[in-house]
Amino acid sequence: MTPPTDDLPERESQQEFEQEFEHWLTRYGAAWSSRQPDAAAALFTEDAEYYWTPLQAPMCGREEIVAAWRAAIDRQKDVRFRFDVLAVCGSHGIAHWRTSMVRRASGEAIEVDGVLLAEFDEAGLCRCFREWWHSSEASPAGPNSARSKGRSTGKSGSS
Repeated sequence: MTPPTDDLPERESQQEFEQEFEHWLTRYGAAWSSRQPDAAAALFTEDAEYYWTPLQAPMCGREEIVAAWRAAIDRQKDVRFRFDVLAVCGSHGIAHWRTSMVRRASGEAIEVDGVLLAEFDEAGLCRCFREWWHSSEASPAGPNSARSKGRSTGKSGSS
């Protein structure tokens, strides 16, 4: 279904917004790679909602965003963030992102692949951020875990 054309901003402004979104993502990645939670939080409104995963309650506001980022980056090193803008519409941007990093405690190399949806205010700050991602780390009951090796999951085909 195509939205009514009168609700869509002019093409030029959407191209400008796409450039702004790319710049925002570059700063987001730089904050992550340089392990600067305050720089990351500065990309968000004071009352932003940040959904790290779809099934958890959001972090609300810069203080919670900084605390969550600080806890996460303390366990990471050698972070490399990449992205591709998939779409922009109005004040929303959608991007596919990939990150490689090393777990500080174990030295294990991790790959993370995700999609994000970000909504921005007039000043270019993110007011709502949602992401969906998977990592190369196996979950305890995941397909690569010792519990599931050699056992059928009851599913046919591949996922």
